[in-house]
Amino acid sequence: MDLKQIEDNAIGNISTKKLIDESRGFSVMHYLKPDEQPHYVFQHSDKGIRITAGGDKSTPYNSYEGGSKYFVITNQRIIFISDNEGVNDIVSFSYSYLSSCESKKGIFKYRITIIYDEYSKISFYDSGEKIPTILKTL
Repeated sequence: MDLKQIEDNAIGNISTKKLIDESRGFSVMHYLKPDEQPHYVFQHSDKGIRITAGGDKSTPYNSYEGGSKYFVITNQRIIFISDNEGVNDIVSFSYSYLSSCESKKGIFKYRITIIYDEYSKISFYDSGEKIPTILKTL
């Protein structure tokens, strides 16, 4: 699929600018399966995901050394990509066990939280977009 088709088929905030950062030579497209349609891409320069499991919280992908963090919602899964100066970490989350989603607005940004059960959730801080419509329907 070319970028124009991807933009046309997306139900969310997809644009070429969100998919490709030419100044850094980074493309979200490199991490998608051939038949995968991205619908939303959220980006933050420093904050990664917060993983909460059994009461323990960790933020293994926070970094203030450059790069960017991407939270991508597709028709098949949720992908987190941490791009730190060419060193990429990718975490993929299945929709299979997803229980619910929520977003909360803080003083400066929104937090999107994907809840798997009462003990497990993943949060991503974005710079100002509400919870994606696609997640409300899952």
